[in-house]
Amino acid sequence: MDASDALSEDVSASQLASREVVYRPAPGYRRPFLARCIRYLVLTAAALSIGSIAPIGYFAGSVTALFAIGYGISYLWRGRFQTIVTTDGIEIRRYRNRLVQWNAVRGIEIGGYGAASVRLSHPYRDRGRYSASPVWGRTSGPAAELATVTLVRLDNKRIMLPAPLVTAWASDHTFTAQARQLQQLCDQYAGPIELRSTRPHS
Repeated sequence: MDASDALSEDVSASQLASREVVYRPAPGYRRPFLARCIRYLVLTAAALSIGSIAPIGYFAGSVTALFAIGYGISYLWRGRFQTIVTTDGIEIRRYRNRLVQWNAVRGIEIGGYGAASVRLSHPYRDRGRYSASPVWGRTSGPAAELATVTLVRLDNKRIMLPAPLVTAWASDHTFTAQARQLQQLCDQYAGPIELRSTRPHS
């Protein structure tokens, strides 16, 4: 039994009985934003030092400072990205919080290379939407997201969850086990898939 299967089977009674289960992106998910913030801070310092000789250095320093602030804020803000499963529903935490109650959930989708490895017991739909080839330097957009979990509502609206998530710059060997666990929790709290398809929209 490998570590992934062990983690999948470790959806213990105590964990399922707990009030919430929290999924977070891999630790390296935020690292590129911190690296870019530091890079622009260095450029800002260099530009300001040149400003005492050539006034254009102050202008360049103000521009790079804006980039540094932007990446710094992005790094800090993405620290709150979470998917929280509770008895009430799935809470999605990004730049704002959003709760999707279980009576509005149809199922989940696995995108990218994760779709083949998870083999959900009741896959609503598997989409090979994302490329599995490395995308170096890219930290946003579809091409950079290699394995994703998407929540499907009864009205067929889809919401990509902030975690579990695998990106080109942040791998996560627990993705498969977490996706399986999330599907088990969905089955437990949302009820049989046959009833979900006939449930009125809410």
